[in-house]
Amino acid sequence: MAETMTRLASGDLQTRLPALTRRDEIGSIARAIGVFHAKLVENRELVGEQQATRERSEAERRSAILQLADQLEDEIGRAARDLSSAADAMSETAGTVSHVVDETRSRAFTVAAASEQASINVRMVASAAEELTASLSEISAQVVRSTDIARHAASDVARTDETVRALEAAASRIGDVVGLIASIAGQTNLLALNATIEAARAGEAGRGFAVVAGEVKALAAQTAKATDEIRSQIDGVRDVAGRTVHGLAEIGATVREMDAIASSIAATVEQQRAATQEIAANVLEAAHGTEDVTQTITVVGQDAERAAGAAQDALGVARRVAGQSSELETIVGRFLAQVR
Repeated sequence: MAETMTRLASGDLQTRLPALTRRDEIGSIARAIGVFHAKLVENRELVGEQQATRERSEAERRSAILQLADQLEDEIGRAARDLSSAADAMSETAGTVSHVVDETRSRAFTVAAASEQASINVRMVASAAEELTASLSEISAQVVRSTDIARHAASDVARTDETVRALEAAASRIGDVVGLIASIAGQTNLLALNATIEAARAGEAGRGFAVVAGEVKALAAQTAKATDEIRSQIDGVRDVAGRTVHGLAEIGATVREMDAIASSIAATVEQQRAATQEIAANVLEAAHGTEDVTQTITVVGQDAERAAGAAQDALGVARRVAGQSSELETIVGRFLAQVR
């Protein structure tokens, strides 16, 4: 029994148990040892099962850990690659943005300079438009004065025409009087001729009368000659008066045409003056708008400078992210190597 107990204590559960069938104390001890043996066998089986369960659990746990490690490696690697790709894309985009912002800033400054020059040019145009408006106002005033002068000239021509026509009428009346005088002179000459004839018939008694008749005849001849001269002068006056009336009519027509042209010019100049004033107002408004554009472009340039700084910061962040992504892959690799 002692040897059996020693073997059982050493873990030899294959040991046969003697005296199990005996009915004495040895048998009782043997049966008690049998119960102990059965418990040892059961305990060994339980320990074996627990060991197997523990080994299975350990294997499952290690398999799960390895699977998780593989999954972690895959996901972390994919995330790191995505992060690296995103960082590269971000870096490329930041570089592009930085280039675009630099170009935008350069163009903004160029536009600002051009806008400033345009503002100066517009103000020069506005000044020229104001000067043109002043000149047009002066021209309008001169045209108005010319119109007034033309109208006064037309009035003077009309009055002169009336005077010349009155002169022509007076010359006609004088011509009529001269005709009457010529007729009287003719009749006087005829009477003087008859008196001379009668004096000749009277002989010595009619000699004195003949002398008087001769003088009357001579006077009638002088009167006829004078009336012919007067008639010639009157005809000349009438001819000159007629030409003067015709010339005055042409002058009057010309003056009226000048008046109409001056009035048309005055209206046109007034329209141009109004249009020039409107242009000047629009140009001034455009100048203000150009100044606003210049200010806006200046702000855009300043914003572009700030954006360029932000793009450079983003580029630096992207590079740091790319570096951290590589470092993360390295750290995860070391961790997974330790886990495996």
